[in-house]
Amino acid sequence: GTVVYFTGCATNHIYERTGHASVKVLTRMGYRVLIPKNQGCCGLPLFFHGDIKQAEGTILSNIDALRVISCDAVLVDCATCRSALGHAYPQLMAELDLPAGPARRLAEKVWDIGEFVSKHFAQLAPHLDQERIKEIVTYHLPCHLKNHGQEKSMVENLLKQLPHVDYQKAGDWDTCCGGGGFFFNEYPEISKKIVESKIKNAVSTGAQSCATGCPGCRVQLSGNLPKKGMLDVCHPMEIIARGLKQPEKTGE
Repeated sequence: GTVVYFTGCATNHIYERTGHASVKVLTRMGYRVLIPKNQGCCGLPLFFHGDIKQAEGTILSNIDALRVISCDAVLVDCATCRSALGHAYPQLMAELDLPAGPARRLAEKVWDIGEFVSKHFAQLAPHLDQERIKEIVTYHLPCHLKNHGQEKSMVENLLKQLPHVDYQKAGDWDTCCGGGGFFFNEYPEISKKIVESKIKNAVSTGAQSCATGCPGCRVQLSGNLPKKGMLDVCHPMEIIARGLKQPEKTGE
């Protein structure tokens, strides 16, 4: 099949490893991956902070860029962007007194990339290295994915199925990290207490890596580690990519 990859701002400008891992995994699963050049910010940060006019332009531009492509799914690696494209856009069109039809049709195709891979795990399984040394992994469920995803345990269940992962569940795996958009900036003392508890519980699992599908959560967790490098905070797609078999060499 064919999938469209909406990279969002964070993967495009900060976490390029997530983008490379996502394309690698999807390609190995047999998908043709299209990345529209004229996609932009999902627009939600602008909208939430009152710059409605600029947000409107960004949102309409994304809808136009994504709706014209024939594909099986539009995949998003950021929980907030997934919430924007798959949940908020149709509502925002109504608030802006604009036709909501194109936004609704787009929303029907939008998937969180981790949930999509989980649903199609049978296509991934043959490409996973059964002999690789297991990596101890825990998982943080972003609030936007918890509230607007398909089912909150899908990505966690995906991690459990990976042969190269020893999954260890933290007791507060599905609670807020204290980032909450710009909550960490507006209420730093409260945010600090929340994230310190999250990190403590993640580390107590013995995990080497903490997977999360939200770049905001990723910044919050990695930026508050007491010791740099004590926990690799990364995207679930990076965990998956590390467990892929080496491609077979072909003769000339």
